[in-house]
Amino acid sequence: MEATPPRIDPKHAIWMRLGALALAYGVYRLVGDVRLSAGISMGIGLLLVDYAAVTYLTTRRDERSGLLQTGQVILGVGLVGVGLVLLVT
Repeated sequence: MEATPPRIDPKHAIWMRLGALALAYGVYRLVGDVRLSAGISMGIGLLLVDYAAVTYLTTRRDERSGLLQTGQVILGVGLVGVGLVLLVT
């Protein structure tokens, strides 16, 4: 059985990762003005989720670890949730 090709050409992966980094930095700067700890956790969490999405879209299924990506997304969503809790309280 032959592996399916990635959905997006891997040569665009670096630009997508840089975009994810810029988005996470923007969230950090926006939220960090109100509360620094919330901005840090939300920025890192968003970066983890975005990086997992880029890896999912630009690599073949047999070249990536599904368990590692799942853990990365769970940790990222958890950090964003902690950041939201810190922002509200």
